[in-house]
Amino acid sequence: MRGPYVIRRARCTLVDARALQAVERHTLGDSAYTADEILAVLRRPEHYAYVATQADDVVGFCSCFETPADDGTRLELDMLAVLPAHRRRGL
Repeated sequence: MRGPYVIRRARCTLVDARALQAVERHTLGDSAYTADEILAVLRRPEHYAYVATQADDVVGFCSCFETPADDGTRLELDMLAVLPAHRRRGL
């Protein structure tokens, strides 16, 4: 193991967008989004994305959208991905 996992908010940068793209393509493989398109989604105010890192490498992510609800707003999970080598490790 290369150190503990760290969860942080995804940054609105092309670096993080490319990292999300790489994890998605390796785990799910069903998105045709480019890194620039992912970056545009990251910049949307109702979007929340969190990445799991280990030694500064993104190894997973969770993508959510804020949506209206009867009592205000809620976060709805849109996508969740973890690289196979990091699954079943408490992440």
